[in-house]
Amino acid sequence: MKRIRAAVIGVGFIGAAHVEALKRVPYVDVVAIVNRTGAQEKAEELGVAEGYADYLEMMDKCHPDCVHICTPNNTHKEIAMAAFERVFMSYVRSRWHGTPLKHSRWQKRQNRAE
Repeated sequence: MKRIRAAVIGVGFIGAAHVEALKRVPYVDVVAIVNRTGAQEKAEELGVAEGYADYLEMMDKCHPDCVHICTPNNTHKEIAMAAFERVFMSYVRSRWHGTPLKHSRWQKRQNRAE
């Protein structure tokens, strides 16, 4: 079975709990964490190889299969949109031979929500 590369964005109390929980899941590797301050130190403390201060940089360099967004609620939308474009879309493109996912329904819902 393919190992899943997970990243956790925001490693306060909840994010650290997500890291610990993910480490207990078979076939999951926590490859990176993102924290605005002291990211590499926090990564070492949690036993994760990479720590980043910027979630966009992390997604572009680590290419995780999934991300856990453990930041304040008002930041979720922006991070989720970036993850959708960088993580999910790259998975869809590679899974279906380079054909990008058509997500017009999703875009319509997004436009209505704004």
